[in-house]
Amino acid sequence: MLDSALCFWHDPAHEDEAKEARRLGGQRRRRERIVSGAFDFERLDSIPKIRRLLDIAATDALSLDGSVAKTKRHDEAAIRKVKLWKPTGFPSGRVDMDAVERWIRLVCEGGCAAGHARSSKDSDCSLCSAGDLSIPKFNIVQVAYDPYQLEDISQRLKRESIVWCEAFDQGAERLVGDGLMYRLAMAGTLTHDGDADLREHIGNAKAKIQPDQESHMRIEKKRPAAKIDLAVAAAMAVKRSLALNI
Repeated sequence: MLDSALCFWHDPAHEDEAKEARRLGGQRRRRERIVSGAFDFERLDSIPKIRRLLDIAATDALSLDGSVAKTKRHDEAAIRKVKLWKPTGFPSGRVDMDAVERWIRLVCEGGCAAGHARSSKDSDCSLCSAGDLSIPKFNIVQVAYDPYQLEDISQRLKRESIVWCEAFDQGAERLVGDGLMYRLAMAGTLTHDGDADLREHIGNAKAKIQPDQESHMRIEKKRPAAKIDLAVAAAMAVKRSLALNI
């Protein structure tokens, strides 16, 4: 150490830091032994074996499965998937809410590739009839919803014990949620999968800061015709996921 007659490992002033460094070093060596044993590096003696290892490493590094890395801290959040429903092709320019409910049921229960959930199998569907329910049940902890939009659907889902549904207050809670997502994004502790629709809606948004309340802000449209629904939904999800510690 430049400021001590002792080296880093033996200087009492750096005892805690040295202990932590040894711990991390031991963890790394153990991980190296495990990885080396799993991939059998000593037997990488042919081009096909080396190519296979490179394929695995590249796939893992580039996340070609479209996944988002699991967050490791309770002050981080990850937006893993985005789903946008558009009114195009539906009468009167409205979103088909039946389609919304079918999708929620599908991800909460699992079902067939044609989109039929386990609790609502279609007798005319060949996949349902064959028991081919290839869509897995996802671990959906809670559905946070706007009570002005999804109250009817949420009541049905709760009544049938499909998923925990909890209304998201569009007043005070919304102000906190919008501000929280902004702060996480600025701190670099909010990750997402680069969804194009989400990026568009974030780009359409502006922030309205609440007077004398730096932690409170509201996501608003830059232009009257702009769409920001996914930005608002993302803020709702981020707020609830951190509140529930998931």
